[in-house]
Amino acid sequence: MQQPLFPQLTSCGNWAADVLRDNPFLEQLILAGPDQKSMEGIPEKLVEDRKEKLICISREEIKEGKIDEKVSRIHMELPIYISIDKDVLDRSGARTNWNQGDMPTDVLEKLLRYVFRHQRVIGVDICGECSLAEPLPELLEDQRVNRETDELLYRFLSDLFRKYD
Repeated sequence: MQQPLFPQLTSCGNWAADVLRDNPFLEQLILAGPDQKSMEGIPEKLVEDRKEKLICISREEIKEGKIDEKVSRIHMELPIYISIDKDVLDRSGARTNWNQGDMPTDVLEKLLRYVFRHQRVIGVDICGECSLAEPLPELLEDQRVNRETDELLYRFLSDLFRKYD
């Protein structure tokens, strides 16, 4: 939900805001996992104008188990596309060159299981990598962690698609 350096470009930071603002076919956008401070950084006009379409669930709300009211607003009959940005994960699950989250991989898996159980998932993408400008020893370790998580998520999601297809 961030403005890009060059407004004409689509980036990992602005695509959701662009879709929310400009795509007439979007029914809902559920943003889950960023911290509350990041959620508060979403432009107020975007939140106010799209309050029926945008559901924000912060990492704090997930940790505290205070998501029932927000989950109840999700239109479960709609198909869903999931975009996983690994920067919501803690350092044992991902190494990114953005703000690092603190969500354990098992919490992400729990959320994904819930979604697959209650909605028809039509696709998933995974993004969020480390900076190639890191010193070589850190880069190799960060790439190893990210590769392991990518493989884990691929197997996990493949199983979910088979199970709920």
